[in-house]
Amino acid sequence: MSGVCTGGKWVNTSEIQNFSIVSDVASSAPNALKILRVGGSGYFGISPDAKIPAGHNYSIDFDVYMPTGFGTVLHISNDKGLVGGLCVKSNAVPKAYNINQGWVFDNDLPETLPNAWYHLRVNFNVNRGFYTIDITYPDGKTVKGKVEYPLLNPEPVTLWRFVNILPQGCCAYVDNVVIAYDTKLSLDGRENFALNASSTNPVFNAMLKGEDIYVPDGKMVEIELNQAKFELLTFTAPEGKKLPDSVSIRAQNAGSRWIELDTLKIDPENGCIKIPEADQILKVQLNFFASAGTALSSIGIYSAPGTPQGELDRAWSKKLDAEYRLPVYDRFYAGCDQAQLTFVNHTGKELDAKIILHERLKNQHFKTFSHTIPAGTSHLQLNTREMPDGEYVTSIVDNSRNPGGEIRRLLRLYTNPECTASPQTELTGEKIFFPDGFFLAQASNIRYTTGVTRPIMIRWGTTNDDSWINYADNIGFNKDGKVTVNFRTMDRMWMTDSTKRYHAVAEDPEMTTWSIHEGSAAITGRNVLASPLPEAARPDWDPKKGPDGKIKYRFYDPEKD
Repeated sequence: MSGVCTGGKWVNTSEIQNFSIVSDVASSAPNALKILRVGGSGYFGISPDAKIPAGHNYSIDFDVYMPTGFGTVLHISNDKGLVGGLCVKSNAVPKAYNINQGWVFDNDLPETLPNAWYHLRVNFNVNRGFYTIDITYPDGKTVKGKVEYPLLNPEPVTLWRFVNILPQGCCAYVDNVVIAYDTKLSLDGRENFALNASSTNPVFNAMLKGEDIYVPDGKMVEIELNQAKFELLTFTAPEGKKLPDSVSIRAQNAGSRWIELDTLKIDPENGCIKIPEADQILKVQLNFFASAGTALSSIGIYSAPGTPQGELDRAWSKKLDAEYRLPVYDRFYAGCDQAQLTFVNHTGKELDAKIILHERLKNQHFKTFSHTIPAGTSHLQLNTREMPDGEYVTSIVDNSRNPGGEIRRLLRLYTNPECTASPQTELTGEKIFFPDGFFLAQASNIRYTTGVTRPIMIRWGTTNDDSWINYADNIGFNKDGKVTVNFRTMDRMWMTDSTKRYHAVAEDPEMTTWSIHEGSAAITGRNVLASPLPEAARPDWDPKKGPDGKIKYRFYDPEKD
C-alpha cells in the first residue's frame, strides 16, 4: 500500500466528554483518542482529504487498547451508506458485519486480552467485494483472518467512524490511524486475454511468450485475441528500463469493424491504461510513442472485474433457501445415515446448481456434483455412510453463470458408540439419603419444608422512553415502619442523564397496595440489595463429612431415618 491519505477532516457527533485527546494511554507519543460512553451514543469520524480511487484496493490500520470488558465499534461508510463494520472488545474474538448473517466471529483470530495494545488492519478487496481482518498481537505476531465479509456496497469509503458503545462508562483508546490504498488498479476478478494472445510481429510475439523487447518510437504491432471484452491494459518494463511514453489503441470487433479507442499516456508508476469497455474484440493494434531506451517485458489485456461475490451471493439467496433437516446426524440411530437437504426455490422455475462438500477444518474436498432444483420445496438425500465423522461445509453454487452465487451450510456427522449393557439394580421406590451439614444423635418431631417465595409487583415499567428501565436500589422500612423500596428509572438507551429516583411504600401489611413518591426515602438498617448475604443465609454446597470424617451416601432407611 503506497498511496497513503496523509490528511483528513474529523467530526465529533456526541457530547464533548465522550471523545477526547489523551496522553496517559497512548501507543506512540504523544497522544491517543479516548472513546468513552457517558450519556448518549455518538461517534468520532475521520474523512480523508484524498479520495480513494475507484478500482484500487485499500485498508485502514489503527492501534486499539481496551480495559477489561470494554471496547468500541468501527463503522465504515461511503456516500451510499454503510459498507461494513468491526466490533472489538477485550476478552473476545473480534467480529465484523456480514449483511447475510449479522455480526460474525472469525475463529482464526485469537481473542484480544484487556489492558494491552493491538494493531488491527481492515483490508478491502474492491473487485471481489469483501474485506478481511488482520491483528498484530502484543508479542508482535500477526494473524490474518480468513473470513471474507461482503461489502454492503462497492463505492470507495469516505468516512470511518469510531462509535462509543454500552454499557455506560465503557471506554477504549485508538492511536496511529492510517488510511492507505494501492497505487495500482486491482487485477482481482479480471481475465487476462494476453495469456492466450498472439501477434503477427515475431518480436512482439516473443514478448507475449515471456521475453524482454525494446520498443522503438512509432512501432505499431497487432495482437490477435479470441473475442475478448476488455477495459484495461497494463505494461511492464524490465528492471532498470523505462516504459513507452504513450500508446494509440484501435480494435477490430467481430463484425470486422475497426474502432478508434484512444491515445493515452502510460503511467510510469503503475503502467496501467483504462479505456472504454470494448466487447467482442478479435484484434488490437498498438502504436507506441517512445523515447530512446524504452522496453517491455509483459503486457496485460484485462476484462472489467466481474460482479463482486457478495452481490452474487445475495442475489442467489433471494432465489433459493437451503437447510439441513437436523443440525447433527448421529448414525447410531436408524435413518441418520442419510442427510436431508431441503431446498425452497422461490423463482417458479428450475435452478441449475452445483453441490460441493469439503471438510471444514482441514479444508479437504470430499465430493462435487450437479443438481437441478425444481420450483417450490424439494429434498436432496445425501448418503453419508462412507463419510468419516466430522464437520463438512456444503456449498450450493449457482451453476448457470461463472462465477456464481453461493449458499453455505454446515453438515455435522457424529456416531455414538453402541451402549454396553450393565447389571441393573431394582431401585423402584427407593430414596437416596444425601448427607448435609447436620448429624443428630437423636431427634423427634422435626419436619423439613421448602419455603416458596411470593413475588410482589410494585410498579411495571412504562412504554414511555424516559422510564423504560426500572431498577431497585434498596428495600427496608421507613420511619413509620412500613416496607419501602427505593428505585430509579432510565430511558431505553440507559443514559445517565435520564435517571429519575422514586420510592414505593406498602400501604397494608400484605403489601397488596403501594403508593409511589418522587425522590428516595430514608430506610433504616443496611441496604440488603447492595450488601452481602448474612452468614446464616450464605449457601454452602461442599460435601459434608460425618463424625468419622468420611462422606457417606446411602439409600434411605426408614428405621434409621
